[in-house]
Amino acid sequence: MEAKHPKDSLTVLTDIVLPSETNPLNNLFGGELLARMDRAASIAARRHSRRIVVTASVNHVAFNRS
Repeated sequence: MEAKHPKDSLTVLTDIVLPSETNPLNNLFGGELLARMDRAASIAARRHSRRIVVTASVNHVAFNRS
């Protein structure tokens, strides 16, 4: 098995936030953010493993205000 460097699976997604994806304060819904994170993670995992990948579970996510 060949060694792989993390940069080989680098994934950058650029997306637009639509009004239907925001709450009354114009913040992106957390579930929509999680879906986008999952999509980026699956692309990176697929590139790295060269196999079909799935998200088995997400145990905890905390949205902290900065």
